[in-house]
Amino acid sequence: MTARARWAPLIAVVAGQGAVSATSFATTLALGRFAGEAALGQFALGWSCWFLAMSLGDTLVATPYTYLASQRRPLCDDLVMAAAWGIVLQCLAFMVVLTSLRFWNAGAIGALWPALPAAIVAASVREFVRRHWMAVGRASRVLRMDTSGSLMQLAGLVGLAVTGQLTALNVFWVIAVAASLTLLPFCTPTRLVRLLAARHAAPRVMASMLGYGRWLLLGGICHVVSVQAYPWLAFAAGGERMAGLFAACTGLLNLLTPLLTGLTNHFRPQFMLAQARLSVHDFVDYVRRRIAIFVAPALVLWLVLSLGGDALLVRVYGAPFREGAVALPWMGLGLVAVALAAPLQLALLALHAPVTNLYYHGSALAWLALCALMVVGTPSLAALGQAYGAVNVAATLMLVVLFATRRWRHRSVEA
Repeated sequence: MTARARWAPLIAVVAGQGAVSATSFATTLALGRFAGEAALGQFALGWSCWFLAMSLGDTLVATPYTYLASQRRPLCDDLVMAAAWGIVLQCLAFMVVLTSLRFWNAGAIGALWPALPAAIVAASVREFVRRHWMAVGRASRVLRMDTSGSLMQLAGLVGLAVTGQLTALNVFWVIAVAASLTLLPFCTPTRLVRLLAARHAAPRVMASMLGYGRWLLLGGICHVVSVQAYPWLAFAAGGERMAGLFAACTGLLNLLTPLLTGLTNHFRPQFMLAQARLSVHDFVDYVRRRIAIFVAPALVLWLVLSLGGDALLVRVYGAPFREGAVALPWMGLGLVAVALAAPLQLALLALHAPVTNLYYHGSALAWLALCALMVVGTPSLAALGQAYGAVNVAATLMLVVLFATRRWRHRSVEA
């Protein structure tokens, strides 16, 4: 296999993730500039529900399905369609909950009905299809889905802006339509027949996925809480101004998000296949080589933020944001730790240790709770940046220990 053929799938996945991330940024930018703060806030509330649905789909269905598909003895003849029933049930649950909120007059979330449930259903199915194509090595199809969906969503945003109909409700309609259109080529009568036929094996498959994914679910909850706590800590420490400064710093860190997310999506099935085929020693070497791919770009961004973060903040956000530069070196260090943790988490998932995901994110949340006392008592952006770096480094060090322990345990079993 040539070098071009070997790296083409990874490039396709990262490029597709970059298109999705750029479209998400363009969506929030358009709402903020043309619809105002209230519309953007309403969209953010709805987006939190959307993000929760995607997280549940990932932890309870997509990742367990990827693991089960990598095993030598699948649970049923049509595993992908049996697993798809998990997404169907999740979509039904979200539709019921969000519809109930609508009739209970639940403020901003209720006002987004029925566009928000439609967007969640379409996006949940699309994400599962994307993960299936990644699991079977069809990166070109992932790229086509990501780019076509992004282009359609951007076209819808332009249309709303031109006609003066840019609201949070209409944006979710655009998201729902764009996601649905990308799924049309896959909604063939043959696949629908397969889906109906797989309903008999679905309970057994979903039970196996739940057994694998329950620890991922708890770890995901800890992860979401810990990530979303930082803006609130900044607000508690120094009000809206410090929260805005911290958000600007986070925006620079997010420059690496499409790459890290793309790498994670691409390598998740690769790690699981490698663990099933390689010896323990060869699998450890495999993990070490992949760690370099994740960590190298994070180290580069850390150096850029440490040496020229103030100039970068001024150029991107303006002179008032220069004060945020004191936090960037520490936050960059935390980003390096996050980049190191990503392949270690993939390795532990491949070693059938999903509970370590809970240990990792749970410890991060515990460390953050301790650091929060220091940050709130010391209204300093530098202290908040130090807390971000320290929490991620401490949690990643624990993950290193967990991987070493699990590796030796598997070596003794293999021997």
